[in-house]
Amino acid sequence: MKQINPLYLLLFFVLALVLMVYKVVQTESKMQESIQNAARYEADGKQIEQLKNRWKDSAVMQKRVQTLLSHKPFSAYVTKNEPHKNGYKVQLEGLDNTTLDTFVNKLLNEAIALKSFEISRLSESNATVVVECAW
Repeated sequence: MKQINPLYLLLFFVLALVLMVYKVVQTESKMQESIQNAARYEADGKQIEQLKNRWKDSAVMQKRVQTLLSHKPFSAYVTKNEPHKNGYKVQLEGLDNTTLDTFVNKLLNEAIALKSFEISRLSESNATVVVECAW
């Protein structure tokens, strides 16, 4: 009967140990990647929840529209102000260029859901704006 050289056994065990260490390191790197992905998903979920809360509250959105329309430069130009159960329709007529620019910037910077937004030029320096908001 032949005997197995102990160096071969030692080499086999060392090779098996190296393969196990390699697999453990590979599994740990996958685990770290999964943890990072989970943290990223959690942060994205929190951000989505904050955005939902910001956009779904109709009372707050109505207040934003009312506050915007009650500003001194815009209140003089409001000709139609029609609240509906699902939205709001506002028409401003005779806006000059600087007031129009200011109104559009303030409107677009507010968290207001717009259904429609229409600007019609009346003359070289005056315009009419029709805005329909949804909530």
